[in-house]
Amino acid sequence: MKPEGEASVYAKWKKTFHYRGRPFTLFKRQDSRDAPYYIRFEKFKEQHLKQLESSDWKVAMANAKTFIDAVYARDWQKRETLLQRHRTATLEDVLRLYREVHGIKGRTARNNELAILQIFRRVHQKENATTITLDLLDRSLPVQYQDLIAKDYVATVSAKDEGAVREARDRAYRTSRSTLCQARSIFSRRAENDLVQRYIDAGLRLPESLKDFMTVKLRGASPKKEYNPPADAVIDRTFTRMDELCDTDRNVYFGFWLSTGAALRRSEIQRLEWNHFVEKDGMWWIDGGIGKDGRRVVVPIQSKAWERLSQFRLDHNGKPKTGRVIEGETGQEWAKRLNTHLRGLGWTTEKKMHELRAYIGSLIYQKSPLAAMHFLRHKSIAVTERYYVRYGTIRPVDVLP
Repeated sequence: MKPEGEASVYAKWKKTFHYRGRPFTLFKRQDSRDAPYYIRFEKFKEQHLKQLESSDWKVAMANAKTFIDAVYARDWQKRETLLQRHRTATLEDVLRLYREVHGIKGRTARNNELAILQIFRRVHQKENATTITLDLLDRSLPVQYQDLIAKDYVATVSAKDEGAVREARDRAYRTSRSTLCQARSIFSRRAENDLVQRYIDAGLRLPESLKDFMTVKLRGASPKKEYNPPADAVIDRTFTRMDELCDTDRNVYFGFWLSTGAALRRSEIQRLEWNHFVEKDGMWWIDGGIGKDGRRVVVPIQSKAWERLSQFRLDHNGKPKTGRVIEGETGQEWAKRLNTHLRGLGWTTEKKMHELRAYIGSLIYQKSPLAAMHFLRHKSIAVTERYYVRYGTIRPVDVLP
């Protein structure tokens, strides 16, 4: 054990830089790569000692310069503000702001926090968010986390059983991928809620390595979804009896026809406004609102669905309505009631509104795969074919003369 004070400085970690025309030295009091740097110097006949809150040499030097500037200016009240704006933020700084974001459900936010803390606990053995600097969010973090989880899973099966090892590793990758995606959502840059910009506006400095953490490719396929398409008789009964809800539960009625008639997702239906309905070349479209990945919703409406919806577009004075289509409900209780109604009609698949989109997409796919992709607003035809084409039979096309 080295004694406290100057004798406890480890020479191999000492680094010197010049600033304001004089040399300054950074040092560590622990012989560890993860230990924070310190700076000590004399000014105004006083000794100034500061722990620089980072184990990275370049980050510590930047924090040291901020501290030196504050000491030279003798602006003590401003010093902590300067440090906050120029040091790399801690995870706790970010989570404090993240908890205040509107539009993120409490349970979702809590699960995302637990996910990112789980990652740091596993990879860096750090559990306190106040001690985790964001410079640890880099390209290697997802790789290390997935490797460690895979090691745990593989250890539970016989090493001689190659099939079991491969299956365990695949499960580990899927599980760890899900956890990493939850953690990444804390730094979402969706158009309607840019969290990263919110952190920057609050004065936090986010490291460049964050981009690598967000973009590095994760191993493991997305979790496989099990679907149970309803029988033809159930579908026929659904469309026959849906008009019963026209007067008894109009929000559910609207939700059904917007799901089947325009393939809207529940969040898109919730935000849809009457002025988003526009006529183009004799056909009605939905043009407006924010869809998945922050993209504007632009999609044609099936004529049968528009017949049901158009009668409600005008107010009692014959003028086009304004405001949201789903009235009187700020949440998505209408979607739960729609799911309950579909269950009563014989729909057994878990994601019933998702199945409505799949049904209409499948019908369009029979006539034009590309049209189905655009109607469902997928980025790739592969997504349409893999997850949405479940109804009807794909007929072979004979094109040779």
